[in-house]
Amino acid sequence: LLSVRQEITSKEWVTAVLDEAHVIKNRGAKTSGVAMQLKTKYRIMLTGTPVQNHLSELWSLFQFINPGLLGGFEVFSRKFITPIERDQDKECQKRLDKIVHPFMLRRTKNSVLKELPEKTEVYQKIELSKEEMAVYEVIRKKAETMLSSQEYQEKIDFNVLAEITRLRQASCSAKLIEEKWNGESSKVTALYELLEGVIEGGNRALVFSQFTSFFSIVREKLDKEGIPYLYIDGSVPVKKRSELVDSFQKGECPV
Repeated sequence: LLSVRQEITSKEWVTAVLDEAHVIKNRGAKTSGVAMQLKTKYRIMLTGTPVQNHLSELWSLFQFINPGLLGGFEVFSRKFITPIERDQDKECQKRLDKIVHPFMLRRTKNSVLKELPEKTEVYQKIELSKEEMAVYEVIRKKAETMLSSQEYQEKIDFNVLAEITRLRQASCSAKLIEEKWNGESSKVTALYELLEGVIEGGNRALVFSQFTSFFSIVREKLDKEGIPYLYIDGSVPVKKRSELVDSFQKGECPV
């Protein structure tokens, strides 16, 4: 790897094109360091997410595409990052936009709508762990026994619905049925892994569930892993919901 790095950084290139350029958003990462060493006459970057979290990412990208335009990082931090991110200085934000705007070409969704593929649906089956399956089987067998007994024949429709709901909850997380359950939820783990990939790719995700109690478990996982999210359920006032939806639509939060 060292020889490959030396080979590409020692050559004089005509043009360097970085696809998924947000990969070099972290100025301290090795990949960013190698990119900055490239000797090239022309530079082009392609990315759907120039800034995902902080303005420091914008500085890193422009340090590659137009070295020196935004000054050194300390100067940029003092002149732009602190006023904009901490003080919400709109005028400072406008000045920064005026500097970088001439070097950015943005294609909006409307301009590429005809090129977008049809919606793709992927169904992912999650296999429960042995421990989770044991809880599930206890509920299933109990329901089977109860529903086949003479006592419940007259109320069968209502009880079938109730037991199916319990089984669906158990397949989401055993903790929804057994409060003392401390094991991992296979579905929550799979969800976290999917979200990780979505966010790393610079995309966003909507996550739905009919069980708000299940979202309590999901939120614990996201909080633990440091994944930012916006949350809406029936208890959230209409005005607040609109604010949260607007925030998500603007790309301020990935989940």
